[in-house]
Amino acid sequence: MNILELISRVDFSLPLITGLSRSIRSLVMTKKKTPLLTCLTPHPTLSHKGRGYEKVAFTLAEVLITLGIIGVVAAMTLPAVIQHHKEKAIITKLKKNYSTIQQAYLMALNEKGPIDTWGITTAHSETSNILYHLKDYLKISKYCGLGSGCWYSTPMYALNGRIFNSEPDDRGYYSKAILADGSMIMMYTSNEKSGFYRVDVNGKKPPNAIGKDIFTFEIKENKVEPWGLEMYPFDDFCNPADAGSAEQGRGCTAWLIVHENMDYLHCIGLSWNGKHSCKQK
Repeated sequence: MNILELISRVDFSLPLITGLSRSIRSLVMTKKKTPLLTCLTPHPTLSHKGRGYEKVAFTLAEVLITLGIIGVVAAMTLPAVIQHHKEKAIITKLKKNYSTIQQAYLMALNEKGPIDTWGITTAHSETSNILYHLKDYLKISKYCGLGSGCWYSTPMYALNGRIFNSEPDDRGYYSKAILADGSMIMMYTSNEKSGFYRVDVNGKKPPNAIGKDIFTFEIKENKVEPWGLEMYPFDDFCNPADAGSAEQGRGCTAWLIVHENMDYLHCIGLSWNGKHSCKQK
């Protein structure tokens, strides 16, 4: 990233930062085609072999001041740029997982018939859960079924930081697996023709929080649907400022799929039928 691109990403709203920005822009625009320490400029009194110019160098103080200004701007800008990149990576992984599970489910329906003919029950036995019937259609690096070893035994957190589940790997009524891309899924059977699954898109890496790297989808009779639409609507279940509920984060999944941002982590006032990003007025 060059200096102009870096400056263009910053909102210079304070007078001090505006002054720094103008100084850097002027420096870059006038010197960008010359070496950092030397440049050739006309001089009215001094000449070099009669050609009307001399070699002029920046002083050490000027260079240090310039580098200091660039450092200030970089320190202000880079954290936001890095965070934005991480969130885009999360969204990409989530959409990929959604497509993978959806395709596997549709293939299973096509070959096995309706889901209520698969022998799915709420008995939570090894063969009565939905994931058992989907695993042959997925690229799985490790299948644990109802056992442990495919999730983490440390806490899973809600969007607001509260503990949502203290030991998710020990939940014997969730069928679990690690996919080939490193993401982890756990699937629950609600009845003979529906259920839901959670995915941690970056595996065991933190933050291990619902709405940040863990997302949930509903498995219906003929499709897979993200939570945040009918089930756990976004406006009620994707609010990190609500410290009273450990359910916060359940309704964020559809927001990422549809609106492709995680702005609910950075500003308030977003709603499904209203404001869709922090930049929107």
